[in-house]
Amino acid sequence: MENNKVKCNGCGKEYSVRGITRHLKSCKAIKNDYLDGFNKYYVLKIRDAYRKEFFIYVNVLGRLTLEDLDQFLRDIWVECCDHLSCFSYHGDDYSIGNRSSFGIDGTDIKLKDLIESGESFSYEYDFGSTTKLEIDVIDGLYGKKREHLIEILARNKMPDYYLDNEEYPDPSNSPRIGVCGYDGPLDRFKDITSWGKIEKETKKTTINKAYKELIRKTNEFIKVKPFKVFPSDVLIVIEDPKTDESYYCSILGNSEEEYGLNIHVGSFGLSGFFDMLFDSDSLDLFQNMNYLALMFDDLDDLLDEDIEIFEKYKPNTLYGMYPFFERSYRGEAFRNLESKEFRIISLVLERILVIHDEYKNRIEELLKQKEQGNMFKTFFKNGKWQYDYTEEFPVFESVQFSELDVKRIQKNNKKSSDKWELTSIFFQDLTENHFFPEMIVLQDKASGMVLNQTVVEGEKDSSKSAKELIEETMNQNKIIPMEIITDRKFYCDALKDYLAGLNTKIYLEDMSEFMREFKNGIYQINEEELTERMLNELPQELIEELMKAELNNEEIDEDKLMDIIRRLDIDLF
Repeated sequence: MENNKVKCNGCGKEYSVRGITRHLKSCKAIKNDYLDGFNKYYVLKIRDAYRKEFFIYVNVLGRLTLEDLDQFLRDIWVECCDHLSCFSYHGDDYSIGNRSSFGIDGTDIKLKDLIESGESFSYEYDFGSTTKLEIDVIDGLYGKKREHLIEILARNKMPDYYLDNEEYPDPSNSPRIGVCGYDGPLDRFKDITSWGKIEKETKKTTINKAYKELIRKTNEFIKVKPFKVFPSDVLIVIEDPKTDESYYCSILGNSEEEYGLNIHVGSFGLSGFFDMLFDSDSLDLFQNMNYLALMFDDLDDLLDEDIEIFEKYKPNTLYGMYPFFERSYRGEAFRNLESKEFRIISLVLERILVIHDEYKNRIEELLKQKEQGNMFKTFFKNGKWQYDYTEEFPVFESVQFSELDVKRIQKNNKKSSDKWELTSIFFQDLTENHFFPEMIVLQDKASGMVLNQTVVEGEKDSSKSAKELIEETMNQNKIIPMEIITDRKFYCDALKDYLAGLNTKIYLEDMSEFMREFKNGIYQINEEELTERMLNELPQELIEELMKAELNNEEIDEDKLMDIIRRLDIDLF
């Protein structure tokens, strides 16, 4: 009789094949083992796509890379002849290391940056005699850093069919059984309950005293909750007694949309604050940004550096959200704080807490002064902190980027492989106005990953759409590319001056294999067919004029074409 019971390695109890998934989501032994800590873990159900009797449930560290997961699956389930493998997620293929070069390089991609609970992806090993695995993300947990990257929570028992079967004299509990040269895992991977031992740090962790003090004051800020009193549009000016620099501070959270503290440094920082208020659609890299920030976010959205801060300094949480610190300067993507900036935020937090204590019952006075155009200011004079209202506002100037600015922006925001490809794809179907719907595609040349795309229809300017697409992509990725390659002379001419201002080169070149494959994968009209169909749509007299120009070796640009159309008094559309 087939044994359908599955043992939970958390509590030791057995459950049915159908019941084990439900149990693992609520197993008290597992949940109690993950009560404390900030590290993200995922519970994965991995099963063969065709031999459903083979499955395994694992708990993996969110910082696990696709390369780690690939090696785990090879070690315990599939490795026979060092075949190629890949993961597939949302239509994209992720190859691993030097084993293959197609798709996106997933070697260093972390699971927490790719997947979420409730999603699914797949894995294929050996593109000849393929073993395909389906992977479901059934749960997410938080906990302390554990000894291993992966812990096996449950797995199937060897199916009876393979026991005492002459075809399988030494059967292995793997979906790869009987395929290619597979004869089971190495001895050290047989019957394991965990994989990938994490090396413990031998070096003693040093505590940064300035950061420790910053965390202490942050915890006090969380406890006092000054955002309950001060609206976010009330700016508090704090003058630094050491540098005489003014910090224009905005406390976020009164509207309960986002929580934090923005510190706009100097008059230039305040100018940037108003820029963001009145021109919020401007590209981040080109705003007058000059501020430090203490923000609160969900644990899932924090970077590894933030997680390490929690493990080391144990900051408090605010409504289930966790503090993180960042700085943003003109022409830069967000960065982590540097040591000199710890003191600034600590000073501001200290003064905000004092002001909250003294002015929490006088908020109407601050609001009245705000209506009169005044800002509340605190400064150190004659040996003590004093308070006043100021009418001082910086002179607002539009951003002008010098050659030095451009070089600094590129140095701070650009990687060596930032080469993008720009092209257009014309769809076969024509609209009522006889325009060809066009998809503009922007792709990373190194990885072949599509960065962004947009569809242009009707009379919208294609070059303007391309420029907007490039700006949007730079903003999303916080990067200015080194080069943009295009196979369309039209884009090269139209965008040359704009990109020159960013010190980005654009030039004509044949598209990479990645881009050609992408274009071929979309139902499009080829150049010959496009030309033929356009000629069928054009009036005969215009065709004759164009043919004359071609015979005379005249170059027909857009202006020349429009002159011909006006001279012939042709109504094209």
